[in-house]
Amino acid sequence: MSQKKIKVLFFSKIFAVSQAVTSLFTNEVDFSYRELVSLDELNELKQEELESIIILDLSDSAIDFDSIIYRKKVNFLSSSFIFILNNEEIIDSVLEKNFSSYKAMSKPFRIDELFSAIRVLATKFRQFDEPLILLRGNSFDPRKNEIRKFNGNFVRLTEKETELINFLHKGQGRTISKDILLKGIWGYKETISTHTLETHIYRLRKKIELGLGETDLIMKNNKGYYLNVSYSIKS
Repeated sequence: MSQKKIKVLFFSKIFAVSQAVTSLFTNEVDFSYRELVSLDELNELKQEELESIIILDLSDSAIDFDSIIYRKKVNFLSSSFIFILNNEEIIDSVLEKNFSSYKAMSKPFRIDELFSAIRVLATKFRQFDEPLILLRGNSFDPRKNEIRKFNGNFVRLTEKETELINFLHKGQGRTISKDILLKGIWGYKETISTHTLETHIYRLRKKIELGLGETDLIMKNNKGYYLNVSYSIKS
């Protein structure tokens, strides 16, 4: 059975950028691709179109995008964004929106770097048909980037927090070392340190504690981290 194609929507006012991005999808079988004529089209997207990777070239200004976000309450929680930007202040402005799934790329960049980012975000959509993951009295939904308690309380996760829980869950209760977590989630990057991992997990644990009252879902020992749930194998 063939996999469902992942939808990619793209907007840019710059013809050269549009040409380069369009060329990426000429012979692609995993993606369906469509260009947006204007940012206003974001307001007209149907729910099934929101479940897409949306690539936006915001050029020198994020003002147009700000107006879209604040003018209408569009539900982008099921979307993954790639923002193409060339101004550090604008990057900060966009990331303040706290999108659950995004990648910001500064100009200039290589076109293969963009396609790599698309592939990484596409892994989220390959999880759509998987069942919810039960973590004690909570259900973890990778698609929605959230953990929900059976009493209705829930916490919203960032993309990295979702990846962390997914990675630990696949360990089936085994302790996963910091090195493996860093390589598996952030890749082989010299700029990523153990402190980055520990900061993410600390914030995630506090978020779960405050939102769900869970204080020992993610545990740590001298070998690394593990999920404190019932599995048949644990070491």
